[in-house]
Amino acid sequence: MKYKQKSVVVDAVQFNGQNVLEIKRFIGDKKIRFNGRMLTVAPDNLSLETTDWLVKYSDVQFVVFKDNVFDGHFVPAAKKTAKETDDTKESNPA
Repeated sequence: MKYKQKSVVVDAVQFNGQNVLEIKRFIGDKKIRFNGRMLTVAPDNLSLETTDWLVKYSDVQFVVFKDNVFDGHFVPAAKKTAKETDDTKESNPA
């Protein structure tokens, strides 16, 4: 049987070797180790090298993609205009 990946908007950050604090904020309370070249996220044991992307599917699910693979699967999400944001609020009243 064939499957098509659903369109989903995710949060992602690219590791550049210098943005360790940005990665730390991105992953929340998970522990990280950085040896000057590679960053490891515990307890998930995810390893990022420079140019790798860390994608957040949920607060607990993170996946690492190599740059060329990330580029093949993801494109920047379109930002909503002010009107679209207002329309969303009107259709989903609090």
